[in-house]
Amino acid sequence: MTAKDLYENCRSWLQFAETKNGFALAFCGAVIAAEVSLLSGVEPMFKPFVLLSMLLMTVAAICSLISFVPQDKVSPGVNAGRATPKGIVFFGHIAMHDGAGFVARASQVFGVEEKDSLSIELLDQCHTLSVITVRKLRLFYASVVIAGLGFVLPLVAAAGRWIC
Repeated sequence: MTAKDLYENCRSWLQFAETKNGFALAFCGAVIAAEVSLLSGVEPMFKPFVLLSMLLMTVAAICSLISFVPQDKVSPGVNAGRATPKGIVFFGHIAMHDGAGFVARASQVFGVEEKDSLSIELLDQCHTLSVITVRKLRLFYASVVIAGLGFVLPLVAAAGRWIC
């Protein structure tokens, strides 16, 4: 594996994370649109539950939307200083390093010389892409959990109210 191969791998994971967030945003938007059209015909007893679901879906959509905000500054690493970084191939492990530490370790493993500035730059970009990917996947996870709550909580509350 070369620095360019690793860069392509990290870039692919970033695109995957962006695709997941795009899907979550579209899904939440579709659910919100369906709930808006449903709101006028729903029984007054269930209106608060539909509104709660809409609120949670909106929060989930905002989480997904935040993942698309460009980052002009990247933190040193998602776990820098907290845990010993494990590997240098998986994006989650790359993101655990600080930038310079990852470049130094990967350069040593891949046999990159100091004068090979393109490979050094690609390794630095691998770290940046990995940190951004981890951030995007965390936002996706938050979006999915909140959207799930937007489905389950109103249904459980409505069922409980309907049964009682």
